[in-house]
Amino acid sequence: MIKRIILAGFLFFLISCGQGTNEIKAVEGVVTSTLSNEPLSAKELEVIEVEEQKRKVTYESSLTSIEFNKLYHDFGDVLPGSSNTFEFEITNTGVQPLIVEDAQASCGCTVPAWPKEPINPGASDKIEVTFSPKPSQKGEIKKTVTVTANTKDKVHKLDIRAFVKE
Repeated sequence: MIKRIILAGFLFFLISCGQGTNEIKAVEGVVTSTLSNEPLSAKELEVIEVEEQKRKVTYESSLTSIEFNKLYHDFGDVLPGSSNTFEFEITNTGVQPLIVEDAQASCGCTVPAWPKEPINPGASDKIEVTFSPKPSQKGEIKKTVTVTANTKDKVHKLDIRAFVKE
């Protein structure tokens, strides 16, 4: 959507500021135009739209899809200073290699470890989440791990919960 707004603004600039004839060329996915005072014809707008669609298809074909075995894990009762680990299984359900770009926890007491190598279509791997409550943490604790990947929905949330005993 933003690309279209930028493209429309750029085209408006070209149309409103230029002099002379208007010429549009589409070569290897790049649309060029000379400046003109005249509006673009329907044919010229169609060429621009076709080129924009080609770029969109190319980008979307590089994306894949991901499936998690769970989106939530409850560690139950834990002790302060203990180390509690759970592995979320991820599966590449798309046709392109899955690349987990990042996994960030909502605080320092939770540490995710994710696969650094691409996961082939149909293959699975794990995101390991370790929760180590600090001595000052007591009661119910909820944390989130944000996973970023080359999927259509780029960001995915994994939630954990624990009850830290006194």
